[in-house]
Amino acid sequence: MDAAKAVAAPPLQNMATVGGNVCLDTRCLLYNQSKYWRSSHPICFKAGGTVCNVVRNSDRCHSVFQADVACALVALNAKVKLVEESGERTLPLVEFYTGKGKSPNRLNPTEILAGIWVPPPKVHRLERYEKFSLRAALDFPQVGVAAVIGYDLDGKIKEGNIVINAVSSSPLELKSAGNLLMGKRLDEALIEKTARLAYEAAHPVNNTGTSPLYRKKMVRVLVKRTLERFLSR
Repeated sequence: MDAAKAVAAPPLQNMATVGGNVCLDTRCLLYNQSKYWRSSHPICFKAGGTVCNVVRNSDRCHSVFQADVACALVALNAKVKLVEESGERTLPLVEFYTGKGKSPNRLNPTEILAGIWVPPPKVHRLERYEKFSLRAALDFPQVGVAAVIGYDLDGKIKEGNIVINAVSSSPLELKSAGNLLMGKRLDEALIEKTARLAYEAAHPVNNTGTSPLYRKKMVRVLVKRTLERFLSR
């Protein structure tokens, strides 16, 4: 899987787990610092305070979700099994995430993530994950794009999922882009329209190592690049 290869570097890949990536906490350039460094700023939501130091006057935390594998699994319609002493429950992975930077997932303190299930494809399917980061290894994405396209025998799209990563507090499923693809044949014009929709849906804030405007533009670039790779396969 492209997303698994994009996580960190081989030594960490050999020790880490998919479940750990799925449960990765959100991050923020102004939060993931030393306690001494943070003491020069008001205490933020993520640290137990009442302000967001990135988006002034906001009533919530805007820390960003940056887990590569989790983004790809959302695009694949994966489900997770959560287990505790009193029983277990199963959730679609997209519903596992809250969209809240302070508490990004629905894992209870007494639960563990015990399993991940990816439904088998019903049609011929292509999958890809593209990532932009400041370093080739050992770095979180500044932007990530997971795309899944399923075709029928006539070459028409019967399954279209696009999920963008590192632009909000959870993986962002682009339903409008997926709906645009359905029932059509992939070509350059359709790719351009889909990339534009993704660009319009992305609203990153200034909490990673690159500017929000640059990350927004890279969403369009990566969606276009990802779908163009499908044309050659």
